[in-house]
Amino acid sequence: MRKKKVSKQDLLEKLFTKSLFFLKFRARSEKEIRNYLSSYLQKHKITLTNQQEIIEEVVKRLKDLKFIDDYDFARLWVESRFLTRPKGEKVLIFELRQKGIAQEIIDEVIENESRKYSSNDIIKKLINKADQRYCRLPKDKRKQKLINYALRRGFDFTQVKAIVDELVKKQ
Repeated sequence: MRKKKVSKQDLLEKLFTKSLFFLKFRARSEKEIRNYLSSYLQKHKITLTNQQEIIEEVVKRLKDLKFIDDYDFARLWVESRFLTRPKGEKVLIFELRQKGIAQEIIDEVIENESRKYSSNDIIKKLINKADQRYCRLPKDKRKQKLINYALRRGFDFTQVKAIVDELVKKQ
């Protein structure tokens, strides 16, 4: 089997196109794009001495065209988590670190988004939804299940306990 000789420009275009396809489904962080491109090159057994340089060029082009912006990505990620799949700040910080977002960006985004969305309201919504599952359990067991449910999603114990206590008292 012969290897096809590919020019640097052709490879750059191919990787750029692959990146756009990868971005088609949701916003991505710069680290996710870099990892995707590296794994693509590795999967297709494309070995280059200047592999990082080529990936860097593709990432720079994506940034210049505003397809990659770690701040916007982090903001959208946190907003999405607050609205659709509620997670506490601890979990959000962990997820954003995994995605390669700088700590300064994480701190700024969490602070800004926390002003928009009250963690108490998010916890209440989460607890009320989970309570439908546990409503038939004895009071103590139900209370513990609800607390654990919210804690696994990264919420603060004292906030969760207060909200669960309030809910259980009402019923």
